Amino acid sequence: MPAEFINFIGFFEQEKLKIPVHVVTFDEPTYEKMTLHSVILAGFQATYCRVLIEKSPANTCHFPILDEAIESYLALQQKDNPLTRFIQANQALEIEALVSELMTNFPQYGYGDIQYEELIQDVKNNAKDN
Repeated sequence: MPAEFINFIGFFEQEKLKIPVHVVTFDEPTYEKMTLHSVILAGFQATYCRVLIEKSPANTCHFPILDEAIESYLALQQKDNPLTRFIQANQALEIEALVSELMTNFPQYGYGDIQYEELIQDVKNNAKDN
């Protein structure tokens, strides 16, 4: 979520769009509570550079859920992260079962089956290289 969000909000800011931007977030896993965030188009280009290019934490706090998403995104950029450790610990499972376990145990990352299958393959390939 953070990469896509920062990308398009950074683009809006770059283009100097004068439109109101609102982001709706939901509490997981129930999706019952909805929160509306009004976003000011300022600082997102810097956040884009820091997070997506430099792979560093943002200097600016935009709103809590985005800050949490950035933190998770940056953690997943490391080779040793919660997902790769889970995959390594459960390599005996068939890919379909492992994907299902990942989706059940790590919904906060928002990955889909294809993303998990690619990550599983990357982890297996890295294990062969070492």
